[in-house]
Amino acid sequence: MGDYDIGKRLCVRYTPAQISSSGDKAGESSEIDLKLEILHAYSPFTLSVVLQVRIHSPTCSPLPPSLPSICVVKIYDRRYDTNTRHRFDKDRPYSAAKEAAYQRYLLEPRDASEEEKSIGQLGREGDDGGIEACLEEASQRFFVDERRAYEDMREVQGTHIPKLYGSIRYTSSNTFGGLGGADSFPPFVANGLILEYFPAITLKEFLDAALLTNPPLYAVISAVCDQAVAVMDRLDGFSVLNRDARLENVLVVSCPAANSDTPHTSSSSPTFPSPTYRLVAIDFACTRLRHADETDEQWRRAKQSMDERGAVGLVAQAHLGRQAGAIGETVDTARLWRYSKSARWKRTLTPKERAAYEEDPEWGLYGY
Repeated sequence: MGDYDIGKRLCVRYTPAQISSSGDKAGESSEIDLKLEILHAYSPFTLSVVLQVRIHSPTCSPLPPSLPSICVVKIYDRRYDTNTRHRFDKDRPYSAAKEAAYQRYLLEPRDASEEEKSIGQLGREGDDGGIEACLEEASQRFFVDERRAYEDMREVQGTHIPKLYGSIRYTSSNTFGGLGGADSFPPFVANGLILEYFPAITLKEFLDAALLTNPPLYAVISAVCDQAVAVMDRLDGFSVLNRDARLENVLVVSCPAANSDTPHTSSSSPTFPSPTYRLVAIDFACTRLRHADETDEQWRRAKQSMDERGAVGLVAQAHLGRQAGAIGETVDTARLWRYSKSARWKRTLTPKERAAYEEDPEWGLYGY
């Protein structure tokens, strides 16, 4: 397909993010056309397409003052959802045949009473049209969920999470050479987000590099891990449940941060020593907001079960231990950082409550 090759320019329609705490949205008149020049592709793509881009105005007019010229773009394009294709479709890539099956699927009449099949069942049956329909629905859901998560956490944008500048709508010709020309299929439309860019490496990469120095930077590792846990503590206070908190989704940025207009430069290790680091959590497509009718006990159990804090802190401790074992005697394991669990979402039940809970595991979930 080649939509996202380095050097390509994508024509998109841009809508600024909400900018007021009251939740007012930008009107239709604020939509503008932009061209996004692809500088770097964060491949392989998994659930979405992630790109570093330089933003151009197609009319030669200046960009909106709040929009930097270098940004990160996430596009929720089902054609590149390799994770789901690997899990449910035997790693079969998107193709012209799959798109044709999807277009036929959209035209087929359906009985509203017919039970909807899961993507797993569709994969086992080899129903390409149904699989593409599920992928399209999932891509739209990822876009909406991530945008809502950023909006809910607006007050920590630019500190604990990247800034959200706005959303985009990208229209692709969706053609395949030799398969009928430009009118083979209807234009393909995908939604996306424009986010803050900063040079960084993942927390996992940072810990690996810090351990491999001679001697290992124990104090730096501890300070960075403490800050990573502090970031998760701060995000834990919002009405967002993150199902994808992990070391790869926390970035380490050297401070002072490089100019945001500096294009991507490939680097597999940080510069040591550095006075301070900024830790930033990313990737909120696999999240949900607290439901309006969700009881405190339902939310507490959901947060305790997900344990986003432990998914970073406890996993970091385990990762350091494994890496130290692989490196050998140069690492003093007694000096490695240790994770301290939080009791924030833990609740001690009274004897009466415990008896009720043992009798009914759903006790307390529905307000009775």
